[in-house]
Amino acid sequence: RVLGARLDADLLAARKARRSAEVAAIRSLKTALGNAEAVPAADRPYELVEGNADVPRRELGLEDIDRVIAGEIEERIRARDDYARLGRPTDDLATELAVLERYRRRA
Repeated sequence: RVLGARLDADLLAARKARRSAEVAAIRSLKTALGNAEAVPAADRPYELVEGNADVPRRELGLEDIDRVIAGEIEERIRARDDYARLGRPTDDLATELAVLERYRRRA
């Protein structure tokens, strides 16, 4: 929950400053975390919440969050390497990597 609030605040600041690569990285991380919270279709116990059928989300532990962040970082590293191999600019990907690294827990 603390990370979610931090991501929301950082996304707002990045949007206001028009830092598109930072916005893209934060949005992508928020989406990946949301997807990780989804429960498999067979495990969906529906419950009535304020008149709507809703599916409770999975609570992510710190290790789960670490795995999601690591996956996002790995995607950017692969993309950066592919772009560099093809002679394409990698500045935005480098920025996204730096942004994602800010959310990685330190051991």
